[in-house]
Amino acid sequence: MTRRRIRRKKGSKLFIYAMIVFLLVPFIYNSTVFSTKKKELIEKKAILEEKLEEEVSLTALYQDEISKFGSPEHYEYLARKYLGYIYPDETVIVVDPQQPNEGDLLTDSNPEVIDIEK
Repeated sequence: MTRRRIRRKKGSKLFIYAMIVFLLVPFIYNSTVFSTKKKELIEKKAILEEKLEEEVSLTALYQDEISKFGSPEHYEYLARKYLGYIYPDETVIVVDPQQPNEGDLLTDSNPEVIDIEK
């Protein structure tokens, strides 16, 4: 009778060990998979938060621009920029971009100045 009890104990221990292994292997596998996915999601979240901050700042900028529409300053800006309007007491100075000034740094007439663009 003692042999039978010993066999049952060995069988039950083996069964318990097998169950522990079968339960731990998927748990360990899933924990590693989930940890890598978690890292990826954290990185994606950081990228999306940066994009969100950019979009929020652009939205604020656009809201500021929209709020300017309809104001007298905006109409004045458009008239000056696109129509060339000026006030009657203003003096307009037109600079010819084809003729360089004497004080320009990047001209060939001043040999002491090094031309950075060339």
